[in-house]
Amino acid sequence: IISSANPRTLPDLIEDTAASTFQSRRIKPFSGQWQPTHLLSNGRYSVALRPNGAGVSRLKHNNALHNINRWRDDALRDHYGSFIYLRSQADAPVHSVTAHPAPHPLWRYNACLMADRVQFDVRSSDFEASTTVLVSPEDDTEIRLLVLNNTTNEAAVYEVISCFEVVLADAKADEAHPAFSNLFIESTWHPAWRAIVSARRPRLHGDSSLACAHFLAETDADANVVSVECLADRRAFLGRNRARSQPVIDVPGASNSSTPLPDGTPANGLDPVACLRVTVRVPAGGVTRLTFATAAAPDKAALTARIDKYLQPMHIERATRMAATLAQVRLRDLGIDPDENAALQDLSTALMYSTNRSSTSTAGIDQRLLWRFGISGDKPILLVRIHASEGLGLVQSLLRAQPWWSFGGLATDVVVLNSEDNSYAQLLQREILAQRDRLNQKAQNSFPLSDAAGFYLLRDYEVSAAEKAALSTLARVIFMADGRPLETQVSALRTQWLQGKNTAPINALVVAELPSTRQGTPLRNVRKPSGQFDAATGEFRFEVHAAVYPARPWVNVIANAHFGFQVSEAGSGYTWATNSRLHQITPWSNDPVEDPGREHYLLQDVESRQFLRFAPGSHRGHDATNAVESHQVRHGQGYSVFTTLHDQLLLKVTFFADAVDAVKLVHIELRNDGPRTRQLRALAMAEWQMGASLAERRTVLTWNAPSSMAVMAQQRESRTGFGGSTAFLALAGLPGLVQWTCDRSEFFDAAGHLSWPITLGQRAGGSFDPCGAVASSFKVAPGAVVNFTFVLGHASDAAGAEALASAWQRKNVAAALQSSQTFWSELLGRVQVSTPDALFDALVNRWLLYQTLTSRLWSKAGFYQAGGAFGFRDQLQDSMAFAAVEPQRLRAQIVLNASRQFAEGDVQHWWHAPGGEGVRTHFSDDLLWLPFACAHYIDVTGDAAVLDESVAFIEGASIPPGQEDAYYAPDISAQSASLYEHCARTLDRSLPTGTHGLPLMGTGDWNDGMNRVGHEGRGESVWLAWFLCSVVQSFAPLAEARGDTARAATWRAAREGWVKALHTHGWDGQWFRRAFFDNGEPLGSDANAECKIDMIAQAWAVLSGASSDAYTQPAMQAMKTLLIDNSAGLMHLLTPPFTNTADTVDAAEKVEKVEKVDTVETVDGVDKVDAVNSVDSAHPVNTHTAANNPGYIQAYPPGVRENGGQYNHAAVWALMAQAQSG
Repeated sequence: IISSANPRTLPDLIEDTAASTFQSRRIKPFSGQWQPTHLLSNGRYSVALRPNGAGVSRLKHNNALHNINRWRDDALRDHYGSFIYLRSQADAPVHSVTAHPAPHPLWRYNACLMADRVQFDVRSSDFEASTTVLVSPEDDTEIRLLVLNNTTNEAAVYEVISCFEVVLADAKADEAHPAFSNLFIESTWHPAWRAIVSARRPRLHGDSSLACAHFLAETDADANVVSVECLADRRAFLGRNRARSQPVIDVPGASNSSTPLPDGTPANGLDPVACLRVTVRVPAGGVTRLTFATAAAPDKAALTARIDKYLQPMHIERATRMAATLAQVRLRDLGIDPDENAALQDLSTALMYSTNRSSTSTAGIDQRLLWRFGISGDKPILLVRIHASEGLGLVQSLLRAQPWWSFGGLATDVVVLNSEDNSYAQLLQREILAQRDRLNQKAQNSFPLSDAAGFYLLRDYEVSAAEKAALSTLARVIFMADGRPLETQVSALRTQWLQGKNTAPINALVVAELPSTRQGTPLRNVRKPSGQFDAATGEFRFEVHAAVYPARPWVNVIANAHFGFQVSEAGSGYTWATNSRLHQITPWSNDPVEDPGREHYLLQDVESRQFLRFAPGSHRGHDATNAVESHQVRHGQGYSVFTTLHDQLLLKVTFFADAVDAVKLVHIELRNDGPRTRQLRALAMAEWQMGASLAERRTVLTWNAPSSMAVMAQQRESRTGFGGSTAFLALAGLPGLVQWTCDRSEFFDAAGHLSWPITLGQRAGGSFDPCGAVASSFKVAPGAVVNFTFVLGHASDAAGAEALASAWQRKNVAAALQSSQTFWSELLGRVQVSTPDALFDALVNRWLLYQTLTSRLWSKAGFYQAGGAFGFRDQLQDSMAFAAVEPQRLRAQIVLNASRQFAEGDVQHWWHAPGGEGVRTHFSDDLLWLPFACAHYIDVTGDAAVLDESVAFIEGASIPPGQEDAYYAPDISAQSASLYEHCARTLDRSLPTGTHGLPLMGTGDWNDGMNRVGHEGRGESVWLAWFLCSVVQSFAPLAEARGDTARAATWRAAREGWVKALHTHGWDGQWFRRAFFDNGEPLGSDANAECKIDMIAQAWAVLSGASSDAYTQPAMQAMKTLLIDNSAGLMHLLTPPFTNTADTVDAAEKVEKVEKVDTVETVDGVDKVDAVNSVDSAHPVNTHTAANNPGYIQAYPPGVRENGGQYNHAAVWALMAQAQSG
């Protein structure tokens, strides 16, 4: 495996002068001073590092920047990066060798920034360690050299753990939906290389692949290395509901395993990390050196030679020497001296992270105003105002800095606003342009010109006031070029950046931290909670404490029509208004492992300064102790309740949303069961986002509204349609004065942990990292009960928000809860079932319709996906559940969906409110759900008048040739038509067939992931034919009743053709095929090695009523035999899953034979049936595999989502088909 082709001798290098000419910069991470960000790079692979050890590694790949590890814009927590941990005993906690993310309180940490590297030092009473980080100038490889010195008189055994969260994707894509992005990472373990190799599978046609290897490179300690193990599952690394400062690093049985894992062993987890655990023995007074490396490349194959290279010590030394030399050369080429370099490092932090800024503008802005200058607003903006030649020195410094930032992976737009007097000469304008040209010429060898960042020289008189406001608000840094040098200006900014920040040292916290319930609880010792449904109310109840908690978040989605939130069993979640994706009031984590909360609701004992937890995971402290209190969790329809007894205080906390108003109510009922009066303090803090990403909080304006006893947050940027929208946080029900602040930096200590201040700073405006925080103190006598409520709400403007906050100071919260419960009881009580299975009754009577409305229709979000968009097919399907319960809801959805149809008959696959931006596609089934839902509505209600509703079309650009879709905001057309005409056009558009007489599949039917089956326009869909048969059968009579007999006749004739084709070309011998590719080859056939059979093609053969028992009975039997896994309790959508491992694969290697058995147990109440003989034996194996690319479905791991997992929609169709067929 390991090649010896690489040279074993080093060529001569130019003299290493970096050490003698560059002034290193030493930083104490916990000193409270401003923390710089150092950029290490070879121009492609870059590492941004902070003195605390946090940071991000990136690779320029296909003209785009991809994160190797996960990173978020949160300088206060700052716990993302690639970290090394130490553990001295098997059962001891682990601590990081850098100040973040898991510092030991007694260890001393330091960092030293040098031109080519960063060195992190840590010292304890037993050891000293030094970690040096650098980037190879020759290869896209990052090197982390750990030198570990045992300072004791006895030999010691250490576990050295190196780990990062694998991303291999654009940062924005990862932040938008991390759980989804994680699905496309596959990892393998290669013990011969001591490497874990991770690769991102391309999801869409044209997407690029990317891979990385994390491995133990050369080491002088091989004789002392006891073992090297890997871990790829983040849950096993971190532990469920644990803070990042407390990773459990649980590798069950690995240390005692005598049989090493074979090379290439899959190490996949659905939440991937690249983690190496090295057990090393260090003699008394001895020193051990370990080198961890991370290499990135377009694919796995390209990594092989790289790993081999850096397993050789000389190449580590070569990279070290070259990095030192070339870093100095680059600084020299740009003319950057040590003082200026220090200033640039400080500026790098302000450009990468959202920090306190100097902007004083409070006006609303629109980022799109900058587009006419070529400024997107997506990259960091550094704004310079200049009016005279005295400022040229500063401009020149920034011109030198810009290529340095771009080279280091921090592309920054520099905007110079020139306000010199308007004249023909324009001397200042010309000199600035000349400076730029001279610098580009000088630095072109070390810094090739890049279009990643822009330099914009604007004349002040040509820029409008609104455009200047947008620039000032969006700029991360603003300079006045007044003659002061860069270093002086940055020095002044440091004070501003640190304003309000909690600078208390890590060992001198102002208040005690709340203990964590997860300390010292290995995953294999955790028990899942057992719960029960309340037969009368449908509540689900369970208990959570240190050793009993669910493996994944147990979430209640609570909402009204325009506002909602999620709350998990930990009390975590997020809040949204109008659009759960585009307008998140507080951040959505999408993190099922940590489940971090960004809304904090706490109670503090003033005397002891200890916090009492309202919910199990409300607040995780870094200095955790074993907490023993348990919480009773009750999830109900429209509310969740947490109850606990702590230190003789009975706490009951109810989360619910008002039935009408856009408010989230966190109502606390507190009873003092002790013998003494208690002095308590109620606190809440919401970390505002006010948009789709953390970056959007930069344009949030905050203020205090005393009359409402609330703090406000307004989104000023209007590009996404939410400009002016205002959120608030208020405290109602307590008589005392309310403390407040809107500066999030008050709540974090130097170690990145939440640290609640004794008093709140009363800071607000547009220049802070925004939050909303309120607190109030009160007394509770023995036996007394106190009630109060935190109110988090939203309105479309500031006046509405202040009025709403004020109103909820007076409203009866108990009455609001009763009103919400009455609403749900009345709605859900309209249709009830009664069966011998009480659990089934609770599910159907109380939960299914509730979740359909709150999660699917109102929120359009769940824990694992917060799309926020209307799906054309999705919302029609969901609304059909209300036909018998609340038919007007289905009617309104039908009319709304019709308004998203183009005059040509096709529709938006999905769209966002309020602007209507969405995607036009070649999907073949979306449009047909309109007549299907309409016919269902009329069948249930008899309201045929709905067909006369006049609805306008939308209009916009067609999909470009060769493209699968087009995303834009269409216009409302002047052309309108009846709802009937809208429905009819969908059928007219769906009549064309392929060579097999079946309807065209386009770029997907119900299964979006099969987007390449018919992308050339010739592929055909068997399932779509069944669905069209059903649509025609139900809608043609409505056409005939309106006198449109010609159309109805055309549709019926087409149906006859589809039925014939289905039973000839669509029939595979014992089941129905799924589709035909553009080249005419079948999918869902026994001749396929992958996806031999698909569930919905069999189920809809029954549901459509277009087939006979002679076909449907063997098809259903095959479905039960091949797709229903009784041992796992799963109903697979298809089998075998797509893997695309080779162009031609013997089917026997891809799917297990179905053995003849007497009976097959089915699930969910389906009767037992006799099994059939192995269907594989009836047909020759193999011929067609995923070489016929079905689409992005094969990018999913086998058995996940559409790629052979249980898709509940299809599973229910299968159960319906079973019931219908008897």
